[in-house]
Amino acid sequence: MHRSQLKACLLSRQVRGVLGFKDMFAKMLLAWGIIVFCLTILGHSQDPLGIEAFDMPSDLRGTGSLNGGGAVVYPDPLSIDPLMRSPDPEHTWEYLAKLRGRYHAQSGLLPQPDLQGFWRLELQDGELGYLDLNLLQNRDAVFGRGVLTRGKTAIGCSATGQIVRDLLYLDVLSEDLLLYRLILTLADDSLSGGYDAFDSQGGVWTGIVRGGRPG
Repeated sequence: MHRSQLKACLLSRQVRGVLGFKDMFAKMLLAWGIIVFCLTILGHSQDPLGIEAFDMPSDLRGTGSLNGGGAVVYPDPLSIDPLMRSPDPEHTWEYLAKLRGRYHAQSGLLPQPDLQGFWRLELQDGELGYLDLNLLQNRDAVFGRGVLTRGKTAIGCSATGQIVRDLLYLDVLSEDLLLYRLILTLADDSLSGGYDAFDSQGGVWTGIVRGGRPG
């Protein structure tokens, strides 16, 4: 009698244990389900259509009218629209060139001086030298070739530069790699100013220059 009661008691405990485990597992599943449901609702409330990636600043999604009209905006999730835009007329090469004072001769705003032809310049930096140049000109660009004479030595050289208003910025490079960087003031058929000279061994010196067209 006692043995059968003991077995019944043990069986009852096992049954209660199994039922308790199932009840705990069911509660865990219910809790996970509630959490997933809440996260889903929260996500849809923030971006109900899932198009947040298309919500970009207007300057990356549209192209404004160059005539002052309203902007037409199109979605551009890859942000490639700025690469396809028409150039801003206020940032073109011609516009920026005018800001820097590069006025073309045909524009009529500032006629370019005529520097084309032969020039003889005298270099003074403790040692007298001469620079004989044959210059060509295309708008504000000046370039050419010539001969640099220092003492009894004459060597070929090339020249390139630019006219900015009433100044000529001219770089002269000799065949033995001696560089003269001249800044010259234009006055009719004469040039005057100064220069910095650089040799290939690291030497630097300055001087003055003046000259004109040989006549």
